[in-house]
Amino acid sequence: MSAEVAIYLRNEQVIVVPQGGGGGYSWDAAPPVVVTPEAEAVAVAIGEGLAASRGIRGRGTEPPTQVKPSRSVVLRALGVKSHQDFYRGASHCWLSEEEDGGELIMYKSVPAADRSGFDSAPDPVEIIESREDAGTVVLRYLRDAPSMPG
Repeated sequence: MSAEVAIYLRNEQVIVVPQGGGGGYSWDAAPPVVVTPEAEAVAVAIGEGLAASRGIRGRGTEPPTQVKPSRSVVLRALGVKSHQDFYRGASHCWLSEEEDGGELIMYKSVPAADRSGFDSAPDPVEIIESREDAGTVVLRYLRDAPSMPG
C-alpha cells in the first residue's frame, strides 16, 4: 500500500502532513507532525506521517466533503486562519513510498506564480534510498528551495 506526506519548512518548524487518497487525488489528513528542523527528528516525523497515510489509505477513507480553511487539519493544528497565511515564508515538498520500507520519492516544489500554493520544481524528483537519509535530504532541499513570498 502506498503512502504520501506533504512536508513544509515554516517558521523554523518542519510540518509533516499525512495524505489520504489514491489514484492521483490526495488530501491533508490528521495528525500533522510538527518538529524542529533537525535531520533525526524530521526522519522520525516522516516515518510517522507515512504510517498514518498508509493507515488512512488502507481504510479507504473518503475525502473531506468541504475543503475550507476552517476544516483544514493543518490550519487548525497550527492555529493559522488561512492557507495564504500558512504558506507565507514556507518551502514545500512531497514524499511518496510505494511499499512500507521501500525507497522514497521526493517531489520538489516551488511557489506558484499566483502564490496560491506550490508547483513542481524545474528538477522535480529525487530518489531517497533509505529513511535514515530522508531527514537530511528533505531538510537540505527545504532550506535551499524558494519559499513563498510574504
